Amino acid sequence: PNVKNGNPCAVSGVDYVKAVVNGKSHAEANLIAAHSFATTLINKAKRGEDMRDAACAAATKAFYHALPEKPSPPNAAAMTAFLDKTFSTEKFSYDPVCWRSTEAFWVSYEAGHDELSNNLAAAEAFLEEFAKGSTVPVDSPCAAATRAYYENLESPPSPANKAAMEAFMDKMIKDGARQPDPVCAKSTKAYFDAWKAGKTELEANLAAAEGFFEEFAKGGAGIPADSPCAASTIAYYNAIANPPSPANKAAMEAFMQKMISGGKREPDPVCAASTRAYWDAWKNGAGELEANLAAAEAFFVKFLEGKDNIPADSPCAASTRAYYKALPNPPSPPNKAAMEAFMDKMISKGKREPDLVCAASLRGYWDAYKGGADELTANLAGAEAFFKEFAKGSNVPVDSPCAAATRAYYANIPNPPSGPNKAAMEAFMDKMIADGRRTPDPVCAASTRGFWDAYYKGASELSANRAAGEAFLAEYIKGSTIPADSPCAAATKAYWEATPKPPSPANRAAMEAFMSKLIGNGNKRAQDPVCAASLKGYFDAWKDGKGELESNRAAGEAFFAEFAKGSSLPADSPCAAATVAYYNNIPLPPSPANKAAMIAFMDKMINNGSRSADPVCAASLRGYWDAWKAGLGELESNLHAAELFFEEFAKGSKVPVDSPCAAATRAYYKNIPNPPSPPNKAAMEAFMDKMIGDGARTPDPVCAAATKAFWVAYKSGASEVSSNLAAAEAFFEAYNEGMHIPVDSPCVAATKAYYNTLPRKPSQPNADGMIAFIDHMVTNTGHREYDPACAEASKAFFAAHRAGEDELMANLKAAKAFFREYRKGTKIPADSACAAATFIYADRIKKNPSFPNAMGMITFMQEAINNKDNTLDPVCAAAMEAYFDSYVDGKSEAKANQAAGVAFLDAVAATPDYSPESPCGKSAQAYMANFEL
Repeated sequence: PNVKNGNPCAVSGVDYVKAVVNGKSHAEANLIAAHSFATTLINKAKRGEDMRDAACAAATKAFYHALPEKPSPPNAAAMTAFLDKTFSTEKFSYDPVCWRSTEAFWVSYEAGHDELSNNLAAAEAFLEEFAKGSTVPVDSPCAAATRAYYENLESPPSPANKAAMEAFMDKMIKDGARQPDPVCAKSTKAYFDAWKAGKTELEANLAAAEGFFEEFAKGGAGIPADSPCAASTIAYYNAIANPPSPANKAAMEAFMQKMISGGKREPDPVCAASTRAYWDAWKNGAGELEANLAAAEAFFVKFLEGKDNIPADSPCAASTRAYYKALPNPPSPPNKAAMEAFMDKMISKGKREPDLVCAASLRGYWDAYKGGADELTANLAGAEAFFKEFAKGSNVPVDSPCAAATRAYYANIPNPPSGPNKAAMEAFMDKMIADGRRTPDPVCAASTRGFWDAYYKGASELSANRAAGEAFLAEYIKGSTIPADSPCAAATKAYWEATPKPPSPANRAAMEAFMSKLIGNGNKRAQDPVCAASLKGYFDAWKDGKGELESNRAAGEAFFAEFAKGSSLPADSPCAAATVAYYNNIPLPPSPANKAAMIAFMDKMINNGSRSADPVCAASLRGYWDAWKAGLGELESNLHAAELFFEEFAKGSKVPVDSPCAAATRAYYKNIPNPPSPPNKAAMEAFMDKMIGDGARTPDPVCAAATKAFWVAYKSGASEVSSNLAAAEAFFEAYNEGMHIPVDSPCVAATKAYYNTLPRKPSQPNADGMIAFIDHMVTNTGHREYDPACAEASKAFFAAHRAGEDELMANLKAAKAFFREYRKGTKIPADSACAAATFIYADRIKKNPSFPNAMGMITFMQEAINNKDNTLDPVCAAAMEAYFDSYVDGKSEAKANQAAGVAFLDAVAATPDYSPESPCGKSAQAYMANFEL
């Protein structure tokens, strides 16, 4: 019955007897019996049948004990343990690993191989079946045999390897299916192949590790939670005689724990490269530190490629964290926080964006650290590389580990930067983080470089800030813009918002307006020398510890110095925007008139291209500025500006068409609360209109003297009327000295505008005569003959007018002075302004003097001019003197004529050489021809 049931002892016994009966030798019969025993046992086990048979177990063991050539003690112990476990169970569990291994052992044994070869065949089959994912059940005879084998080895493996093998078997033994474990399978196969090839334990271990890393690098499968290799590895490191440092041990354990998963792993090429480098270095005899450095080097190289991320399940990420937590001399809290933040951010799903700035920074840090630099020096090297790459226009993508690391670093430093600098740094990073390329930003690049160079050399925060500002200005002067995505723009705004003692509202508004205007699309700005000089002046003062007001003044000083050279402010000038914003926000703004003037000044000064040189405006501006700087009020500063304006004007300088001062002056007069009278306002506007032009002006000493006199009187507190009189007096004095008035004289235009706007004009004859006087003054392009008779006449007229005498009396006194001077032998030039005025006057009068008298005067003037006669004969002289004396004394014209007639006749009688053809004679004839009784 037992043969039919497949009892291994019964079947093998029957086959033994049959073999002997058939003439086989005892040894041959034993081999046939052993083959039957093994075949029957394996078939029965594969069917999962009942195997409990104490008699068969005892017989089998007795057989092995009685063999003349016994197996080695480890093999004997293994066989005994195998048989005990085999025949102690009711039914076999499914155990393909064991039965494949047993078959392989037996096939090798039957082939006549030695014990070692049989063991190797069994182990090889074991590993092949293991690689398929098969388990070793709890009641496995092979598990018991394997343990017994290793417990009885004469030369056991090292404690570490023994612990690893035991842990491997403990983990492998379970009921039910195992998770596929290709990493472990590859590793154990590599170990076995090396050991089978006669390698030492260490060499076999190295081969196993090599196989492990090769399979791990593929990224397909993880190590399942029930992996025997995981348990084996941990046991190995727990038992090695010279364990790795606590940090490396913690890293290895964390690596294995993270690698253990219940499914596929994400591809992890960065980690794979890093572990491979560690392994290669260690395999080549490198120490732990050198191997760590090699791993880190490979990590960074792979990371720097920007192609691969570290997945969330990365063993290297867990390993790195564990390493830093277990270091006996951990990095500083800021660096530790930075490293953790770096790893947290680097762990992600999917591809990372290329991150050139971070890559360069990491490389800089690493190279320095690898070269033996301390933490601070390595940090500085990292920052140095960061700024170099940033200057090229590279961006930091949204998922940048360096961005996260930088924030974490600053959040944990024991001596953090000031509130403003911290806010600036955070804003800098927020703005710098972007997807895609950044617009090149040379101003920002130079500024950050300036800050960094100073800080690197040990400068204080303030000094480093100043160095950044210095570099900013140097680059700005070249015409570079700050693009819209500039980290420096964001940083600057954040800095000012966080300063504990912020600038005044006006200065802050100016700074914000400056930055807003400076931000563009990255293209070159128009050259802006005025703004550049101003900015430099402000910064130099601030750098020297000056306050806001003094720095503002220094900026203004530099502005005016550059403006005086004829430089313009381009349309996109940040300084123009800043200035307007400043004046819109000062708590004590200038008067509406001055404010309007300043705005108009800036509006006109802004243009694209060069300005014409404007010495008059420059002098005026300088005067205003010097007065204001000296503490004078607005009015006094205005007065001083005007004074210098007129001084420069007197030199013959022109106000060009694009003059900011011209625009400012008009705006000023339009907005003053107590404007000048309409005539004076019209005169000022006409003056400016005429003065504005391109090219040189003809020197105008008469006008210059008049404006100077007006100004001196006005500045001394004189009324508008008195100031006008002072101007007129100076005008005539200069004119009387023989100075000419050019055709383009602003004073001529102003005088005409004044008279045209007077609410109470002089009589029409006088008004017309004055206009004719002015027009005639500018004939021949202003070059005239000296005219002393006219000069005396104009003086006399003005003196009478200023004394309050009426128009007729002033006219008479002017005429009297004219003839008195003429009597001295003065010649009346053809271009005499007085003659022109007299002709017009006489043509317009209706009553005073009478028409006969007017005709007599005109005839006299014409004859004197035409004949170039500069002698006044005694007849006419006596008649004129009598006429004017009588009229000036208040006599009527008839009485004055009567007195003149008597004096005329007396003089004719007393002058034998009197000629009726003289100017006097012709005048008398004209009088008589028009006289009516």
